[in-house]
Amino acid sequence: MSRADAMRAANQKRKADAEKPSYSNDYETLPYVGLEIDEPKVIRLLGDPIEFRTKGSDPKTILQSKIVDDKGKLQTIRWSQDKKWLLWRVYDKVMEYSWDKEAPNPKDRTKKGAKVFKHDLTHPELFQRVKWNDKPDNPYEKGWYPTSSVLFNVIDREDYQWHLDNKSFKLIAKKLTPKKDDESVLFAEPGIPSGTYNNILECLSENNVHWEDADIAIKKLDELPWYKIYAAKEAYKIEEFLNSRGLKMSDKPLTEEELSWKTYDFDTHPAFQVSSYTKILNNLGDFIKKVDVAFKTHFYEELQDLSAKEKEEWAKNRENEPEEDTSDYVPEEKPVEKAEAPKRERPRPAPAPKAENEDKFSEARKAGWKIDSVKEEEKIFIKSIVDEKIVYVDEAGIEIPEDDEDLIPCYECQTPAPMALSSCPKCGALFATEE
Repeated sequence: MSRADAMRAANQKRKADAEKPSYSNDYETLPYVGLEIDEPKVIRLLGDPIEFRTKGSDPKTILQSKIVDDKGKLQTIRWSQDKKWLLWRVYDKVMEYSWDKEAPNPKDRTKKGAKVFKHDLTHPELFQRVKWNDKPDNPYEKGWYPTSSVLFNVIDREDYQWHLDNKSFKLIAKKLTPKKDDESVLFAEPGIPSGTYNNILECLSENNVHWEDADIAIKKLDELPWYKIYAAKEAYKIEEFLNSRGLKMSDKPLTEEELSWKTYDFDTHPAFQVSSYTKILNNLGDFIKKVDVAFKTHFYEELQDLSAKEKEEWAKNRENEPEEDTSDYVPEEKPVEKAEAPKRERPRPAPAPKAENEDKFSEARKAGWKIDSVKEEEKIFIKSIVDEKIVYVDEAGIEIPEDDEDLIPCYECQTPAPMALSSCPKCGALFATEE
């Protein structure tokens, strides 16, 4: 390459780089306490419940998935809870389906009713990428569909000296994964499953205590129910473990000193924000172009416009430009550890007779639940609503565990609902947008 060619090449690279956000390389390393199989973690939680959150440091629900990008690598994508968000609309288009009430139920051959996907055979390349990340033989592969997690500021009793030294809370993580070439570096899957959050509320309600006023222990399991919660009053149930670690579960409220420690604001910290349109464009732009060609949509053009507007905002205030997100890590290979819960596909069974549903939901209706917002053919997934507690079943009539990661809280009232429902049974909020 001549010196003149080098100048031209440098100029071209400069222009190309100008089209990308200029990320910072000094991204904060976040302190996590990670949950481990059969190892109870004694922690103190901070903040008001999601249902009454007023501060950025209060627990918060996020949706995220691990998606194969245009280069074949996994990317962590954090989703908006607004179903009109662009990536939700791309997902809904590729995963579009009709309901065949006469089709054999794939989970229970004695029943009828199943989803019939419209594009699995006509556009298999697109369908398999979205549904299985191109890994249809992996029963634990969730594809694009995001899971719901709850973020918390916590005190780790086993590492309390760290908190005293750093005057800071930690964050909780479902799992910590060592970096391949340096096991001293751990990468986090932040938060706990939304179902586990519900179990914590249930446990502390039964024990008549606020989580700021007493410790809890979370024990991660390798089988259902996947997580076990212990209040401080139940410390005797894990006494052998506590004694082996020299730990005690405190039933005293947070001290003034502890309340003065640094916390993490989930509303503003870049590690927990919805993925930018620019990140989506850079990593999934080629795939979205293919979706547009197949379905005569205009998602890519819309994405370009949204990214351009985003960059204009960043240029106005460089401090608002997102930093490189290195707070978590997506391993190239699946860890040996047993997966927590396979994602189940829930084909809808034949509609239950309306009269039956009327009786089942009469008390909920009197209590103000917007049960009539739920489509009649979807009500079959609701087993009962008693004392503000809703129980769901799958297409085979099997009760769905409360901590199933596919039970995603409503963005308005936080009532959990499975992916089969298109609206919230409590407040009536719409979950899906018709194409």
